[in-house]
Amino acid sequence: LALKAAHTTRGLTAIRHMLSWFASNHIRNVACVGGNIVTASPISDLNPMLLACQAILRVRSAARGLREVPIKDFFLAYRRVDLQPDEVLE
Repeated sequence: LALKAAHTTRGLTAIRHMLSWFASNHIRNVACVGGNIVTASPISDLNPMLLACQAILRVRSAARGLREVPIKDFFLAYRRVDLQPDEVLE
């Protein structure tokens, strides 16, 4: 991050700082970012930060291949996401 202009890495710097305070040691060692996103928890610390960074998610299906979904369109409703039964978040 130090090699890039500060305005281009501000979001990543904020996420890195937030992750150092996130959850307990046990949760940090067994949880994953993809699970946090797909669960669509309204109390997630990470999802609002990814929304603010305008993240684009990569979703893949064996039958249909890859599609990219802006995170703002991924969350459909309370704990509902734009992920089909045969898709995984990369």
